[in-house]
Formats: sequence, C-alpha cells, structure tokens
Amino acid sequence: MNTASAPAPVAPKSGLAITSLVCGILSILGLSCLAGLPAVITGHIAMSGIKKSNGTISGHGMALAGTILGYVSFILIPILAGLATPVILKAKKSADYATMVTDIKMVGLELDEFAASDARYPTILEFTDVTELPEVPSHMEGSWIYFPTANPEENAPLLISPSSLGKHAVLYTDISIHRKTEDEVIQILQTATAEPVEFEATIKSKR
Repeated sequence: MNTASAPAPVAPKSGLAITSLVCGILSILGLSCLAGLPAVITGHIAMSGIKKSNGTISGHGMALAGTILGYVSFILIPILAGLATPVILKAKKSADYATMVTDIKMVGLELDEFAASDARYPTILEFTDVTELPEVPSHMEGSWIYFPTANPEENAPLLISPSSLGKHAVLYTDISIHRKTEDEVIQILQTATAEPVEFEATIKSKR
C-alpha cells in the first residue's frame, strides 16, 4: 500500500529579511537614509543568517531586494538634493523679497509722517535721523538709492532697493511698490532731475 509522503515543512521567513524589504521600500518612497541604512544593515544580517541556517530559515530574496533598495536610496540622495536646491533657493529669495517689500513700505510711511509734520520730505542728511533702511538679505546686489526730490514740483522722494531676482523694489510716496528691471532703474537714474544718493545695503531696519 502506497502512502502519500508528508509535505516538506516550509521554512519560516526571516524577520530581518522582512524588515529589510519594508525599510528598502520606504527608503525609495521618500524616507531616504532614515530607512535606507536599516534596510542595508538588516538585509546583510538576514542573508548571513539564512545562509548559516542550512535551509531552516527562508527569505534570502526579500533580504537581497531590501538591501539593493537601501543602496539605491543612497544614490538618490545627492540627485534629489541637486534637483531641490535651486527650487529652495529661489523660494527663499522670493520670501526675502516679500519681507523687504513690507519693510520698505514702513520706510515710506515714516517718510510721509515726516512730510506731514514738517511740510516737506527729508533731505539725505536728515534721512537716517528719520528712519533706517530695511535690512537687505545677503543675496541681493547693490545699494539702496534715495532721491530726496525725485520730482521737484511735488518735492516727492523715491527709494529704490538693491536687486533681487533681477528686479528692484521701487517705493513711491503713495506707498505703492513697483518692481523694476535693471534697465528701468537705469532709465529712472538718467531721467531724474534730482541727484540720487546711494546707501550701502548693510543698513539695518529698526525692527
């Protein structure tokens, strides 16, 4: 009488192999070295343990896959960082520019307050006694340009910021801000009847 042979027992999966595969997948999905390093370490330990178990533990393929994914995540780190850096820098410059626009409006309000009390706008000698220019982020180029009387008929001053992202913030006496390119600023300088005065971009605001 033939009896059916009992099925060979299935070797249990290595817990470290499963951990390696999970960490490897997570490292590719965005956790990078936070999961990539554990994937590599647990993968190597799992494969070593599986080899020494003489078939009593399985999961070599899972451990190998997790290890490979962990190593791949290390390669992706500099690539992703290189792609993200320009975007981050541009966002920071835009944020700095927005902050500067807010600060320059405060300077404009102080100019108007001076004009309201003295019936005139300050000259360049009086300017730093009335207010201080906003602090300029280090990536901006050039100096502040102040016209004590850009329009002699109205005795209205004009304030032009250093360049940021290729443009300047130009403050008019109605507190409006206009973005001007280098060519537009040069045109203002050429057509203005008043003599502009430059301030270094290191002057800090009172805030």
